[in-house]
Amino acid sequence: MAMRVLLVTLAGLLLAVPTAMSWKGAPATIHSIAEVQEKAESGDYVVVEGRVIDVSLGSGSRYIAILEDASGSLPVRIPEHLRRHFGGGRTPGTGGRFRVGGKWTHAYMDDTVWGIHAQKVERLSD
Repeated sequence: MAMRVLLVTLAGLLLAVPTAMSWKGAPATIHSIAEVQEKAESGDYVVVEGRVIDVSLGSGSRYIAILEDASGSLPVRIPEHLRRHFGGGRTPGTGGRFRVGGKWTHAYMDDTVWGIHAQKVERLSD
């Protein structure tokens, strides 16, 4: 009886591990914003695609862009060294479509707001 319980437990663990890990995938895997908001943990590297619906200047010379896809929206902190990718050398506006990869962390130094600290920005369209 104990052996059966052990085997069933091990089988359950083996089946659960791929499910728990599969959402993260490789760093290049693109996820919906809703999926990232639901499943990402602090420090995870995440990649999303979306349209910029708002841009503001954050602390220092960082831009804060609000990125939106069909499932939701979230803030993206764009560090100074990525500004040229984001704005093309100009102050960025709304409407452009981007792929953003970065660290899932608290946004705006606020413990209740989560967002992406961009480490890679790719303009997909204007």
